[in-house]
Amino acid sequence: EKFYPQLLGLMCLNRHYVAEGVRLFSQDTWRRVCGAQGGARLLVAHFDSVLDAYVDAARAPNHAVREAASNCISELAARVAGSPSAPTPFREHFTSARVQRMLKALLDAFRDESWPVRDVASTALGHFVQAFPEECKGILPELLELWFDQMADNIPSLRRNGAAALASAMKVWPELWSQVVPRLQKTLPEVMMQPEHSEIFTDYTPSGPFSVPKSKSSAVGEKSDPAFTDQVMYSCGSSAPKTFKQRRARDSGCMNCTVETPHQLWEASEGMVHLFTELCLLDASRLPIDQLMPVLGKAYACSQYRHHHLLKQRVCERLPELSKALGKDLLPHLPQLLQTTATCAQQAAHSSLKQEALEVLRCWKGLYGEEFEAACEAAKINPKVLNPK
Repeated sequence: EKFYPQLLGLMCLNRHYVAEGVRLFSQDTWRRVCGAQGGARLLVAHFDSVLDAYVDAARAPNHAVREAASNCISELAARVAGSPSAPTPFREHFTSARVQRMLKALLDAFRDESWPVRDVASTALGHFVQAFPEECKGILPELLELWFDQMADNIPSLRRNGAAALASAMKVWPELWSQVVPRLQKTLPEVMMQPEHSEIFTDYTPSGPFSVPKSKSSAVGEKSDPAFTDQVMYSCGSSAPKTFKQRRARDSGCMNCTVETPHQLWEASEGMVHLFTELCLLDASRLPIDQLMPVLGKAYACSQYRHHHLLKQRVCERLPELSKALGKDLLPHLPQLLQTTATCAQQAAHSSLKQEALEVLRCWKGLYGEEFEAACEAAKINPKVLNPK
């Protein structure tokens, strides 16, 4: 036990390590050390040394280590502290100074040049806001801007996770509704202005807990950059300099988790689809449904740009949740949605979109029954042609 101050924080970080063998071994070791009582009591008993390890990791030169730090801080808020209305026995250890220290580390991570770090930090801040709403109020305007920026990001998981994090914050900050809803209304239809030649960011590989980015490609015969030759390598396959906390010149480094491309209008609209769904699940009565649904229908139907099938697929992925949250309130807008969904279900160019669209049709048929067939008739669609079995 005399080594706990030096070991506990590092052991926790290794539980989120990118190498599966290290991660699983560390998780097993943690269970053996903590026993049936769990590890929270040990963490708070050596809280400052644990925080030292987390904060140092959050400043590490390697993105995977910084990501693990955000995961660990997130655990403290989500699983150890509890909330003001449902505190845990360990909440008294979360002093104002400690909370502010963790908040600063997460805010820095939310601005990180590596998108996997930003992704985890965003979700962690959503947990933190629920655990410490009063302590986080001072950074509310900054968080709101960061979340809206995230919902227009080039990375699909960032857009969805940003919406979920913002919605979780709105559970404890109801005053945000008056700020968020107008921005939702403004941004949702932006896809209608999307030029034909849309773009996507594809050079990343969502693998394991860190979504390790792909290596940069090199032309045949191109000389290696001496800055990244014979240098320290981490077990995640990344070189030490690639994601230092300072912004580096474009094309420096061997990986592209820091690559940024201009935000696309269709991506911003997709982020709002996620936000709309999350807010309906939270409290649909606070939304102007009859204003938002026609706009969603038009955004869903847009096909003037090259990657329209990706937005359509995301809408299809969320429509079952949205339909269950709205119930009968969706029925007036069902014919409009049906026309696009039927087209998606009958096309053959994009199999993933086709499967998601068929799943939506099955959901509607089970949810609305005869009213689904009436909506098909209103949309001039033969329900037998759709065959959503």
